Amino acid sequence: MRRVHAYLEAGVDCVYPITLWERDVLASFVAEAGSPVNIMASPRAPTLAELAELGVDRISLAGALFRGAMDWVDGRLASLAEEARQARLPLRPAT
Repeated sequence: MRRVHAYLEAGVDCVYPITLWERDVLASFVAEAGSPVNIMASPRAPTLAELAELGVDRISLAGALFRGAMDWVDGRLASLAEEARQARLPLRPAT
């Protein structure tokens, strides 16, 4: 909490405890922070409704959107490569 208050004194408008997901600890953090709190959405985090009940002000996805998009691209490329092999299409890098 000393770091949170140092950030607030330096002028931040929101604190972001990046890996804080435990409900009870998070409740204490929100109560003690004295500022808006941003939490990263994660399967380990409480639900959005629970976060709202706890007083969390913002939800971030961090790199989740990028990782999800890249997983989709990787899967699609693997599927296309398999289709090309089955169709006996030559696979060549783009030039």
